[in-house]
Amino acid sequence: MENIKPARKRIRLKDKTAYYVHGQAVHLIIHFVCSDSETLTASQIITSKITDISSEFNIDVYAYSVMPNHIHLLILQTPEFGAIEFVKYLKGRCVSGFRQAILAVKFQKSFYDHILRSDEDIKSVAEYIIANPVRSGITQTTGEHPFSESLYYDL
Repeated sequence: MENIKPARKRIRLKDKTAYYVHGQAVHLIIHFVCSDSETLTASQIITSKITDISSEFNIDVYAYSVMPNHIHLLILQTPEFGAIEFVKYLKGRCVSGFRQAILAVKFQKSFYDHILRSDEDIKSVAEYIIANPVRSGITQTTGEHPFSESLYYDL
């Protein structure tokens, strides 16, 4: 008897414009897998690509934090460039960088997103993201982690 897997559930709406409200901040979490020896180089590549995409497409990156197995991002969506486009470009450019550096880093297929409500303070969410390495025990203070930064606020 053949073992047939059920169809995978769709986790995104078909019409992205119904969900992604332009001009709103969105908190993204993107998971990846790499060996301990590859973490530093992978983090450098990811950080570089975040800043490149932000500059190239004029996207406000309120905060980012590259952790050993995931990335936190807080960006402002625009009519031309939403969360899906940002993640697509980030993953694509990182994979290219990983190949050049001969790293076996793999991204999870999907990602987590949370559009901030109007009553949520963008700066406090950015501070939360910047403090992530402290909460996880990677660093003692927020300024120590080289892969956490705000490209918008002076935190």
